[in-house]
Amino acid sequence: MNSKLEKIITDYEPMYGAHTKKVIESLLIPNQKVALLNSFVDKNLLPKELSAAPNIIGMPDFVRKIDGENKPQIINNLHSHYFLDESSLYSSLLLPIKPNNHVLDMCSAPGGKLLFMAMQHENIQITAND
Repeated sequence: MNSKLEKIITDYEPMYGAHTKKVIESLLIPNQKVALLNSFVDKNLLPKELSAAPNIIGMPDFVRKIDGENKPQIINNLHSHYFLDESSLYSSLLLPIKPNNHVLDMCSAPGGKLLFMAMQHENIQITAND
């Protein structure tokens, strides 16, 4: 790791804590995609490449590492999964969201970070704007 990157991590760590290094490192790696499995789709109906895809350590079970070429499939009129950049997961984890919080997303399109937050937290209110 170069000295400029180490300085950035050191400067931001007091604000963002333990996830800082992962966020910055993931931003430097191009096209790291992950899939959010649709919790409304019966897991038994998911294609094998999705159900057998590895989890990401420290992430909820619905987050899977999968090749970006595996396009979402329609299962019972629902998409099987949603792709987003891995760095979006870490930036969402940095927010100190607690039950009954109100989350305001002023730049939500296409909505992956907000979807990830909503899938993690059951009792939050969301206001989103593009």
